[in-house]
Amino acid sequence: MKRQVGKTVQEELIFYAISLGADDAKLLSAEHIVIKEEFVNYCRNCEGFGSGGYCPPHAMHPSEFREKLRQYSHGLIFKTDVPAEMLLSCKRHRYTRKIHETAARIERFARAKGFAHAMGLAAGSCKPLFCGEHESCRLLENRDGENRDMNVCRHPERARPSMSAYGIDVFHLGGKAGWDMKKITGLTHSEKVPTGILTGMVLI
Repeated sequence: MKRQVGKTVQEELIFYAISLGADDAKLLSAEHIVIKEEFVNYCRNCEGFGSGGYCPPHAMHPSEFREKLRQYSHGLIFKTDVPAEMLLSCKRHRYTRKIHETAARIERFARAKGFAHAMGLAAGSCKPLFCGEHESCRLLENRDGENRDMNVCRHPERARPSMSAYGIDVFHLGGKAGWDMKKITGLTHSEKVPTGILTGMVLI
């Protein structure tokens, strides 16, 4: 059963996200979370594609995630503004790592507030961020068919699945939050698009 989010708890969640360094945070209805299978293809351009248990093709399929989403009423989406030149370099890892860690901390905070099934989602593959020095992901090492024990993750307190891995339309979600999100690619000129946005979310 979905739990209603009171104004006080809403304010606490947003304040907590900001206190962790987020530049903004909004609590949105889960109805605004759009899932499209084709968005998973964006993950193919990621250096961590296929290398982690939270990454396609090993991650939960968007159709499965769409069903799971039914148990949630809201998503706390937060953002960090990042210079485009950073996102276009290896320095982006320090920012995406922070998104993972922030999502994990908000998830724990929400659970402490009574949202027992709070679920954190982040940006990008966790494999290069936390286990780049390891040849393989421990989740995949312990995989048995379709069953795997997620507790074997080397960094369960930090790593979270990517929103793109589940097919979430991050740009649509950002638009609902009132953020002007622009796509940053290798063809982006930082003088024309000086700042990009990285987002994370916690479902409650």
